[in-house]
Amino acid sequence: MWWCPEGERVLRGAEWDLFRVGLSTLWDVEDGCHVERRGPGWVVVDAEGSCLNEVERFVWSPEEPLFFKTQAAAHAAYLQARGDEEGRKMRYREAMKRLGRPLRGPSRYEESTLFEGC
Repeated sequence: MWWCPEGERVLRGAEWDLFRVGLSTLWDVEDGCHVERRGPGWVVVDAEGSCLNEVERFVWSPEEPLFFKTQAAAHAAYLQARGDEEGRKMRYREAMKRLGRPLRGPSRYEESTLFEGC
């Protein structure tokens, strides 16, 4: 069912196909990452095929995906993990600045192994 100005209606045929394609683009996150259905649920996949494995530390794994019950839950987890990661980097830079320590290259929070591909 779809809510329209004229009331509820069912999308069929080409109309549904067009809607489904448009809806699928909502679940592309960023930097080549996307949400896809796998086995028992939904996973967040990066451009290289690794899956989000741990939200708290923004860890990716090609072998052990973290499954979510819905597309929306997977997308929200990615956004949470990405936001937390950006916050950690920002707090680290600010702390080093306040301590008067120069940054020499990427911090341990910015190593490519933590979020390669995204």
